[in-house]
Formats: sequence, C-alpha cells, structure tokens
Amino acid sequence: MRSSNPVNLRVVAASPRPLSPQAIVLLIVIVASALLVLAGCGDDGGQASPPSSLDASDEDTADAAGDVDANSDTGDNNSTGDAEDDLATGELEPGAPEADGGAPAEEDGPAPAQDLPRQIPPEFEGAVTLMPVGDSITMGRSDRPSWRYPFQNRTRDLGCRFDMVGTEDQWADGIPTSGYNEYDHHHQSVGGRTTQQSAQAVIPVAPAFQPDLVLIHTGTNDITKDVPRETTLSELRRMLRALVEARPDVQIYLAEIIPAGPARADATAEYNTQVREIAEDFAAQGTQIRTVDMFTGWDHVTMTVKEENIHPNQAGAEFIANRWIEALQADGLC
Repeated sequence: MRSSNPVNLRVVAASPRPLSPQAIVLLIVIVASALLVLAGCGDDGGQASPPSSLDASDEDTADAAGDVDANSDTGDNNSTGDAEDDLATGELEPGAPEADGGAPAEEDGPAPAQDLPRQIPPEFEGAVTLMPVGDSITMGRSDRPSWRYPFQNRTRDLGCRFDMVGTEDQWADGIPTSGYNEYDHHHQSVGGRTTQQSAQAVIPVAPAFQPDLVLIHTGTNDITKDVPRETTLSELRRMLRALVEARPDVQIYLAEIIPAGPARADATAEYNTQVREIAEDFAAQGTQIRTVDMFTGWDHVTMTVKEENIHPNQAGAEFIANRWIEALQADGLC
C-alpha cells in the first residue's frame, strides 16, 4: 500500500575523483591498442596475398607454350627458313645475328661457305693448295679430260704435292670415270663460261678456299662469243682483286691463252697482249703474278679436237700442263 506521507528522495551525484598518473598511462595504452586493432581490420597490413594455384613462372611457361602452339597451328613459325633464304640470296642485312656472328638460324644447319673450315684429306696435309680456274678447256670432258690430269701425273713424278681446290669435281658430261679414281678432281671451271662468269664463280668462294696458287686460263669464250673486250678485261681485273683480297700472298699464274681456233688466232694474240699488261699492273702493286705463254708453240692440227680446232686433245692437254709446270719450277714451287 502506498503511504499517505510520501518520502522525498534526493539523488546526490558524487563529485569526480582526479585520476592518478598511473591510471592516465594505462588509459593511453588501452586507447592506442584499440586503435591498432581497428586499423588491422580495415587493411591487410602489406602482407602478401595467398598464393594462387599458378605462380608467375608457371604463367610464363604457359604463355610461351601458347605462342608456340599458335605459330605451329598457323604455319607462321618460319624464322629459320627466312634467314636461310636471306643467306642464299645474299640479302641478309648487316647487324642481323647471322651476319654479325650471332647464333645461326639453325644450329645444326650449314654455316656460310666462307666460314666453313675446309676439310683436308690426310694425303693432302701440308700440300700446296691450287685452284684451277677457267672454262671447258680446264673442266674437261670424258673424251678430252683436261690438262689437270697430265699435270697431276708429272707433278707427282717430280715429288710436288698439290691439293686441287674448287667447288667443281666433275667433267662437262658427268662424274669422272673409274679410270681416274686416283686423281684429285676439284677445280673452279665450267664449260662455256666467259671471264665475267668465271669472276662471278670465283669471287664468292675465294675467302673460303684462300688457295696458295691459282692457275687461270680464261678468255676463249669471250673471243668466240664476241664479248666486248673492255668487259672481259674489267672482269679479269675484278677476279684478280678478289683473289688478292682473300689472300694477299696468293701466287697467280695467268695464261696467255691458246688460240680460240685458227680463225681467231689474231684476236687471241691481241687479247694476250692485254693480259700481260694487266699482270704487269698487278705486279707493280705487289701482287705475286706472272703470265704463262700457252699461245706460242700451239699447233691446232696436232693439239686440238679435229671437229672444232679449239679444245685440246691429249697432246694439247699435255702441252698446257707442261707450260704450267715450267712456270712453277721457275719459281721454285715444283
């Protein structure tokens, strides 16, 4: 029951008590800890994210595999073939890896010819390298096998060791027959070549072979085909320069050629005079060069194939071989 005389109650607020220094420090520590906890909840604190199932290295591998597959599917992965085509056409730009000694386009493929070390058979170790240059008179054929064979017969008898070099090793009508197995067939000549064509064949390979000696009989087809004399002489000079640039101490024997048939004997004699003049010019510049007279003493009746009176028969081949050997002996090379 409620009292008839209510009691008046008064709430009296207690006066605040000042904090002690220890309490103040404790309060500061608590507030700071709370702030750190709150900050950690809103940020990862710079910690690394959990690793995914594919790490960076795996991604790179997958991307690379994808690129290879894409090229394989489209047929665009042809960088090696393009480099080989450039090398074959001589269009590889300076600075490309293959041109400046970098990795070749195909590690197992052939290097440029001028960089290939020439493989010397054991029997030619220490032999003097000799490059025969010319046309069909030097190349030969099965029915008239060239002066190169009597040349080798006689030089072997004299104890002279020559290693014939060149990119060719056949006759005009094919592989030398079995009766010639013991001979060195290499040469740098092809039937029908003019001096310009011989120069084009010699110049690219001269740095690779760098022969000790070069025997050149060229000009017959220039005369029979009426090639302008200025062209013939210019191309002869170009070929000689390339040989000297490839090997400055090369010894060059330049033929005053056999008559290009009886009807062109006078034209041949005129050409031979110009050949001598070219040789004198090069000799004056320090080149070891001399001419070898094949013209004087040539007899087309006894020394040529009867049908055309130009190509040497066996007697003519021996005549040419002996003239070369006489020149080599005069220089103490055989």
